[in-house]
Order: sequence, then structure tokens, then C-alpha cells
Amino acid sequence: MSTKDSGMTRVRNFFDHPPSRQTLWFLVSVGLLYWGARGGASRTVIMGLFVLYAIAGTVWVRSQYEDSLDGRRHTLPHTSLIAIGVLAAGLGAAGWFREQSLETLVLTALILFFVGLGFRIVVLRHREDRVSLGRWALVAGGVSYFLGCAALGRAHWLVAAVLLVVALFLLPSGLAMLSEEAIHRNWRIRTPRQRLVRMTLGVVAFALIAVASADVADSPLVLLAFAAFGLLVVALTSSTMADVAAVLALVAFMGITPRQAALPPELTPSADRSNVLVALGDSYMSGEGAATFYERTDEGGGNGCRRSPTAWAAVAGQQDPFDGLDFLACSGASTYNVREPIAARSPGPETPKDPRPHAQDGEISTQLAQYQNRADARKYTPRLVVLSIGGNDAGFGTIGQMCVAPGNCGTEAALWNGGLEQVEESLRATYQEVRETFGRTPVAVIPYPDPIYNGPGSNCELIALSPRERTFIGEFLAGLNNKIRTVAEEFDFFYLVEMEGALANSGLQLCDPVNEGRPGLNFIGLRSVNGDPAQRFNPSNWTHNSLHPNERGHAAMLRVFKNWRDEVDPKPGDDPASAPEPGDLQAGADQASDLPDTTAACDVYGHLTPDVYSRADGEGCRNQGSDWALKQVGVQAGLVGVIGALAAAAAWTASAAYFGWRRARWPQVLEKREEAARQAMERGEAARTASGTSTASSADAST
Repeated sequence: MSTKDSGMTRVRNFFDHPPSRQTLWFLVSVGLLYWGARGGASRTVIMGLFVLYAIAGTVWVRSQYEDSLDGRRHTLPHTSLIAIGVLAAGLGAAGWFREQSLETLVLTALILFFVGLGFRIVVLRHREDRVSLGRWALVAGGVSYFLGCAALGRAHWLVAAVLLVVALFLLPSGLAMLSEEAIHRNWRIRTPRQRLVRMTLGVVAFALIAVASADVADSPLVLLAFAAFGLLVVALTSSTMADVAAVLALVAFMGITPRQAALPPELTPSADRSNVLVALGDSYMSGEGAATFYERTDEGGGNGCRRSPTAWAAVAGQQDPFDGLDFLACSGASTYNVREPIAARSPGPETPKDPRPHAQDGEISTQLAQYQNRADARKYTPRLVVLSIGGNDAGFGTIGQMCVAPGNCGTEAALWNGGLEQVEESLRATYQEVRETFGRTPVAVIPYPDPIYNGPGSNCELIALSPRERTFIGEFLAGLNNKIRTVAEEFDFFYLVEMEGALANSGLQLCDPVNEGRPGLNFIGLRSVNGDPAQRFNPSNWTHNSLHPNERGHAAMLRVFKNWRDEVDPKPGDDPASAPEPGDLQAGADQASDLPDTTAACDVYGHLTPDVYSRADGEGCRNQGSDWALKQVGVQAGLVGVIGALAAAAAWTASAAYFGWRRARWPQVLEKREEAARQAMERGEAARTASGTSTASSADAST
């Protein structure tokens, strides 16, 4: 036989082997799904690819299930594995040549490894020593899990990550190997009642654990988590790779990002514009929390400013009396990302008091430097500057992590309240440069709106914040706004005090029963980023929209701004002290005066690198806060691990009994199928005979 004939034979054998053929189509659907999940794909395309994936995945898993009922291993021959590997490598290489991205090859390799691991576990399930291997994997995985939990916040993050990843592989593998033996034993049980008792006890025990946990946590979301966990245990027990298909679908779904918006002409002010609104600051100004962002401002690993067309400043700049907007606000910005990077402004040979001004990732320079360059090039005239800054200096992001984590973040209030004095000094230096840059142009400083309702009838079942934590967040935010107002008044800046109640006065705070669960601020906002696959499918990039105003929140903030603008109508040279007072909302300042007088327990900029901040010591407030949150997560994860082990044992007992019952009934099912097929053939044969007889009779009659 020639080499060509031998190759063709291998190809035919590959497609004639059902597991190989089904695995190939499944992997093709995976590749198409991950290709479609890239940023900018239309909703129709994504939905179509998910339907295709669901069909291919169902056929793939169903084939594995039927093979397990027959007692066969659903595995692939070595030639099929090699062929699929070559195909996947080719697709990955094509993606690399198209995008010139190493991440595409890495993602392809990870998907192949994940699927290959699933096939390897199928092989291990049928080994003679599967029970001992499974027990060893469960014990080793359990030890690794609890050691990883203990290492969180106490050892280097890489140590905890390695231990938890090892547990993530060993625990499902051990459960799957023990499942085959459990199903086999349930299959051999003579009395169906015994299997029914096991199924019933397992289901009842799992339900009791889930309901008790939800009651203790006082959150219905716990029931959803238990439901997902139970389905995962069923998938691992089932002798299929349904868990692999589900995980791949979930990761692809989370990697989807909507189309980005094109930048309108109003956001590129030119020389003929004389009433331009200039927006400086952080995520509360840029629009973080929205569903859509402007092009090239939501790039994972690059520009992450996330400037949104629904941000209140973006909308205001395109309405009267403004004829343009210079949108410079950037998510994650601190005061040192706004100030101009001018060496003459540093204190000289002495240790700098504040971090060195520098641009954020993906930005060409700091915000004030960008304004100077644009204003000099385009010769436009600003009418008003709006500025929202200080939250990231004060540690908003880390405080959010601490409060979402288990435990009471309010116990660490002193860690952050003492740092407000340092934030005030940074605000003073930043406002000084803003005043020097814009001269007589009026500047309106925007405080942060109170995000959480803490009054009577609060509805916080879906918000993982205790009353004490909600109180701490409100008091800390009031203290920060008080510092912002104090410094703003020193430089004769307008201070939009009514913005503090923008969400509260519209009934859009978290926990406010008025909004019926549709607040103006995301508690947990799940949305990925644009960019390379390694960025889009990275779970750490999926929660950036959390704890930020959404479209409803920005609409409320826009109303407050427009009312203030219509009432005050600031013009160049106006003195805020002589402008009409926009309401009497002194609650924030009064509440802030009740804060304890603490000294800084840490450096709010200590997390920065020494080249940016000479006093960086790696022990700043953010690092201490993150370590505290990780420790709380580790303790809670250990407890969850114990409860999860009990729940998994209950679900596994019920699942093994069910699949053992299905395997025992499988011969009867096949017999019924064969009988139905035989009857269908007999009916078809009878119909053909009757048709032939009728035709012959018609021919005789015509003769």
C-alpha cells in the first residue's frame, strides 16, 4: 500500500470513529465560540455560535454518557489525538499570524490541555486501582486546598495560587475516579429500593445543607451557588466531560465584550469651539460601570480609561451651552495622574512629599499635560472644568475589596480615616496646578455620591454588606468629601454639594427599596475587557464595573449637574462665594465631623514603586488592606470547604445511585429501542407491500 493510500485510510478511520468525529466537531465549535467572543462581535453572531456550541457539546456529552451505560470507555486512539492536536496547532498558528499575539497560542494550548485532561481522567476511571488513586487525589487535593486557604494574605500570593490550582485539579479528578466504582456498585445492587433510598438521602441531605447555609448567610444567592455546585458534582459523577463543556462555555461567555462606540466630533474640540467642557478625574467621571465604552479606552493590558458615551460629563458636553467636550477623565486615575509631569514643581533634592506625576497605562501623558497639548494645537476655549479626583488616592478599590470580602471591614476604619490628611495634601497640590493651568476658567469640583441606603426598610438581601459596613462606607465617603470641599474652597472652586445626594434623591442607592432592585450603582458588575484573549478570558478582568454608577446613576448625576448649571451659570472669573448656594446639603460635612481624629496608620501611596514614590515601602494602606481581605477570604474559604465537602458527598451519593440505576436499566432501554426499530421496519415493509399490490391492481384494471 502506498503512503498516500495509507494516509487516506487513516483519515477515513478517523471520521468513521464516532468519538473522534464528535470530539473534532466539539473542538471546532469551541474555536468558533472563542473567536466570536472577541470584542465587537454582533449579538446575532454570538448567539448563533452559542447555539452551535450547545448542539455540538450535547452530542459529544450524550455519546460519552451512552458509552458509559454500555460499560465502554469514551476515549480516542493516539492517531486521533495527534490529528486533533495538529489541527488545533494550525488554528492557533493562524490566529497568531493574524493577530501577532502569543496569547492566542497560549489560549489554544490551555483549551487542548483542559480537554486532554478530561480524556485522561476517563482513562483513569477504568483502571483497576482507581479507588486507591481517587482516595489519594482527594486527600492530597484537600490538604492542598486548606493549605492554600491558610496561605492567603500570609504568604506570597504565588504560594497560595499554586496550592489552590493543585487542589482544583486533584479534587475533581479524585471524585471522578471514585465515581466509577460507586456507579458500578450501585449497578450491581439487586434491590432497586436500596438505590432509591440512597438517592433520596443524598438529595435531602444536600437540600438541608443548602437551605441552612442560605439562612445563615441571609442571602438567596447562596441557593443559586449550591445549585451550580450540585450540577457540577453530578457532571463529575456522570462518566462524561459535561463539566469540561460547561466550564469552557462559561469562560467564553464571560469573555464577551459589546461593540465599542465611535468617538463623536463633539469630543474632539477644534478652534471654532469657544464653550468647551473639560472633564478631568477618575472612573466616576469617565463612566466606569457602563455597558459600552469609546473605542480604544477599554483595552486589557493597555488603555483602561473606560470613557463611556453614557457618562454624565460626556452627555453634558454635547448639550447647550457647551459646544464640545475634552474628555480626559480616566478610570483608576489618582491625583498624580492628573498633575503635570514638570520637574520644576518637585521639591528638589529633598524627599518628594507626593508621588511623581506620571501617565496611566495607555495614555500619552497626564491629564493636565494632555489638555495643554490639545489646547495649544486646537486653540479652543474652555467654558467650564469639571473635576472628580481623590477616591483612588484614598483607596476606594481596596476598601471595596475589603467590604465585599467576609468579615466586617468597618473594624479597619482607622487604617483609612487616618490617610485622609495625606489625601488632602495631594488634592491641594493638584488643585494648585489646575488653577495655574486654567486661570480664570471656572472649575467645578464633583464630590462622590453616597452609594448605599442605610435607612429604615433597607433591602440588602442581594448585597453582601452588613449594617456596620454600610455605616463605615457612608462615614468614610463623607469624610473624603469634606476634605475635597475644604480644599476646593481654598482655591475658589465651585463645589457641587448636591452631587453627594445624586443617587439618594433619585432613589437609586444600593439597598433602597424604592428602586426595586434596579439601583444606579453596580454592586457586582460582570463585564470583560477588549484586547488579547489572555486579557478577555482572565477572571481578574471581569469585575472592573463593580461599585460604580451605571447608566441610571449617571443620568441622575447629569440631572444634578444641569440643575446646578442652570442655577449658577458659571462664567470666567466668577467667585463661587458670590454664586447662589445650590441647596443646603451640609449632612456630609456634619457627618464627617463625627469621624474619630486618627493619625495615619499607613502610607496611602506606600504600594507604589520606588521610582514613582521614594517613600514606597511595600507596606502601604492598600497592601495592608488587601492582606486583610485575603486573610478573611482564606478563613471563609476554609469553612466553605468543609461545608462544600459535606454537600459534595451528599450530591455524589445521590448521583452515583442514579447513574447506577440508569446503567442497570440500560439493557431494557436498548431492548425497547430495538423493538421499536423492528416494528418501524415491519410497518415500512407492510406499507411498501401494500403500495406494490395497489400498483399491480391498477395496472390490471387498465389492461
